[in-house]
Order: sequence, then C-alpha cells, then structure tokens
Amino acid sequence: MFSAERRVPPGSAGCASALGLRARTLLATARAGWKPALRQRCGTFNALLVCLFAIATHAATAAAPNGDFAKITPAFFDQHCVECHSDKVQKGDLNLQPFKAESSLLKQRKVWLSILNQTTSGEMPPKKKPRPAPGDIESFSRAVHTAMAQTETQAKPDPGRVTVRRLNRTEYS
Repeated sequence: MFSAERRVPPGSAGCASALGLRARTLLATARAGWKPALRQRCGTFNALLVCLFAIATHAATAAAPNGDFAKITPAFFDQHCVECHSDKVQKGDLNLQPFKAESSLLKQRKVWLSILNQTTSGEMPPKKKPRPAPGDIESFSRAVHTAMAQTETQAKPDPGRVTVRRLNRTEYS
C-alpha cells in the first residue's frame, strides 16, 4: 500500500505549490511574449554582422599593404634618398635601389629597421637636405610596417638548428 515514493494527494497544499510554480512560469513566459525569441534572433544577427565586418576589414588590410608599399616606397626613395644612396653615390655604404622591391623586406630586415628608425627619428635626410612632410614619413613608415608584417606571416618558418644525433646499430650498418 505504501511505496518508497511519497505521493501527494490532489487536494493537499503540496500539489497547489507545484501547480503554482508551473502557473507562475507560464505567466512569466506569457508576459515576456516574443522578447526572448527576438533577443535570440538579434543576437544571431549581431554575431553575423560582427563576422562580416571582421572579414571585410581583414580583406581590406590584406589587399592594401602591397599596393601601398609598391606606390609609396619607390616614390619616397626617389624624392628623398636616391640622391645620396644610389648605384653611383653610396654614402654610408648603402644603395637603396634594391630596396624598392618587396622581396628585400625579409632578406634585409635589419637594414629596413635601420632605415625606418633613421627616417622617423629625423636623422635622415640630413639637415642640409629638404625634410619630408610628417605625413609622408608616417605613410612611408606605415606602408613598410604593414608590408613587413604581411611578408612575415606568409614566409616559411625557420626550422632552427638541426641537431646531430648518434646512429643506432641498424642505422649504422
């Protein structure tokens, strides 16, 4: 007659509290109406917008550096640097003609960093020569930095030093 589980008779207070909880849940859902579904749809829409924006900005930054570097760097060198650092005249043992190509960014990284440091600090061009506008220096520096970052991400990683190990018996014979 009595089992292990406890049953609440229909007319008792325990049943009313269980029904009251369900009624309160239904009433709260009815009050909210369509708002939870709208919030869920808006959240999905906002996430989609954020993803599209991220893709669009990534595509824009990925395409821009090559064009900027190819346009800005040779023009900047021709206008401000080639007079003293060319094939004919190599002051400071520096010839900037090969540095107009983007392939030199990884091969001559130390020289590029020195060029950027000297142009942004004001050491180059010298005081006797006309100084480039601050906007020109900024655009040159930005173009070189973005092109350098892009070529570094596309470059093959250096595996490092290969260690020499001893051969075992099967490898030795």
